[in-house]
Amino acid sequence: MALGYGTAAIAKKTGLNPGYVSEILNLMEKGEERLLNAVETGALPMYLAVRIAESPEEEQKALQEAYETKALRGNRLLAAQKLMERRRRRGKSLSGKDRVPREGRRHLTGSDVVKAFERETERKKQLIRKANAVGDRLVFITQALRQLLADEHFHTLLRAEGLQTLPKGLAERVNDRGRHGR
Repeated sequence: MALGYGTAAIAKKTGLNPGYVSEILNLMEKGEERLLNAVETGALPMYLAVRIAESPEEEQKALQEAYETKALRGNRLLAAQKLMERRRRRGKSLSGKDRVPREGRRHLTGSDVVKAFERETERKKQLIRKANAVGDRLVFITQALRQLLADEHFHTLLRAEGLQTLPKGLAERVNDRGRHGR
């Protein structure tokens, strides 16, 4: 990279494999935000994203190969097919607006990498905040159910309404105080 760290330096600083860093940078240079996002979320293996970015007209062949090698099956294969369709319809960027036609696109700079990193960091922080909020709600619901289930009148009401069982995951949380620590 002209204005920033090279692949080896980025790999060393992040602890990632240099080949993997090179593939990420290659996808970033091509503006492949959708493919990068799919790799990040585990919907698409990196090798397949790179192959699709190199030869978009071969994407169906690449998906078929991924299926045959069992790299993608079931819901992951369907998600990859939907991703390819969105990529064809809306472009490579997540906003749906590809910035500049490929011929006129400038080279990726260090500040571009930093901005992309900051965007992804903020997106992940938002996901963490949402996950924490959901976790807090689950703890509240679990505690409330424990209190309700300790009340014999509530048990009578549940039996009268034919609601003697809880969903398996919730029943396990309610009955297992120690493992979930709250």
